[in-house]
Amino acid sequence: NSAERPKKKKLRLNSFDPNRRIGDWIVPRPASYALNKIDNLEYVELDYFTDLRPSNNIRNDEDLSWMEMLGAKNTMLYFMAKSRLWPTAHSESLKAFFVALERHPGMFQMNVKEALLVYQSRVRRKWFDALARNESFNIGLIDDDLVRTILGEVNDRIWEREMDKVRTWPRSQARANLASPLALFAIA
Repeated sequence: NSAERPKKKKLRLNSFDPNRRIGDWIVPRPASYALNKIDNLEYVELDYFTDLRPSNNIRNDEDLSWMEMLGAKNTMLYFMAKSRLWPTAHSESLKAFFVALERHPGMFQMNVKEALLVYQSRVRRKWFDALARNESFNIGLIDDDLVRTILGEVNDRIWEREMDKVRTWPRSQARANLASPLALFAIA
């Protein structure tokens, strides 16, 4: 009877250094799903690497704030390096991509950060898709023409939102505000 039962593997814990402390910082651990994507060399949304939560409502990269994107990409790059599965050329190109975004010459112009978030989202996704088809490109080389095109889209979207606010502004409030000569300067 005992010959018929498969032998269970004896569980074993690794030893530890009794003099070693944990350290003064713990890297936030993303969801297992995100780590599996990294280990499978696949695209994964940066929201999995933000400090906010585990969530069922993962946001697109372009919906993150600039600061969330910066923190998330650092955590993602850390776990990519830790996995030791990423070819050096690929991980270095991805690091160069993020550095180039952070140091983009238009960074402090109006709406450029928003455009760079959209650029990051689209280009990083395209890069992973191209890698799968063996048609890849150097993601670390920023295409400023594409950034300008996306900036135009971002500016159009912002303009549309502002126009929607004006269109839905109550008429009674508009009349009341326009009763004062200084009201035109208060509308913002």
